[in-house]
Amino acid sequence: MEPYSLSLFDSPAPRDTEPEAKRRKGKLTLVRPLSYVVIDIETTGLDVARSAIIEIGAIHVRNGTVSDRFQTFLTPEPYQSLSPFITSLTGITDSDLVGAPTFRKILPRLRDFLGGYTLVGHNVNFDINFLYDRFYRETGEHLNNPYLDTKKLAKTVVPGLYHYSLEALCEYFGIAGNHHRAVDDCELTEKVLDKLWRLKTQQG
Repeated sequence: MEPYSLSLFDSPAPRDTEPEAKRRKGKLTLVRPLSYVVIDIETTGLDVARSAIIEIGAIHVRNGTVSDRFQTFLTPEPYQSLSPFITSLTGITDSDLVGAPTFRKILPRLRDFLGGYTLVGHNVNFDINFLYDRFYRETGEHLNNPYLDTKKLAKTVVPGLYHYSLEALCEYFGIAGNHHRAVDDCELTEKVLDKLWRLKTQQG
């Protein structure tokens, strides 16, 4: 585990949710660590208060090499059928979620996988807010890993692009792959980060 000076989890009294302004998240960094975890989630919608996580993907990257992977479907909580839009976007269907575990069931394994590592993602605040609220709801613990957002990094390294979506950056860098599935997006994000970091290094 990469050393990190702050405790990953503090433990206040549990509650159902926490206003975004009061979330005690980790600090944003634009520095690529030697070891980190790339994360991505798929959800039933964009509203963290009303939508549910349906898939979590994560990969460990150590010294530039993917060393481990984490993937699971989740039963939506609260339960809701997937909209045609979400199924079209992600390729996930209601039948994929039949028998899927709850967030509480996978929480110990996910906690171990995330450890104290920096969390990397594209527009990663979206993913962290969902995960933060679920951690807090289940345990009263604050997910406060530092995090690196490849979208923010891209805006500093390659300014002036028409769009900064993961798909647009993959097209810009000539990176091929599947989109909108959690582990696939993690691997694409890692490739984009590598390209961005090489440019950043060249730019000094």
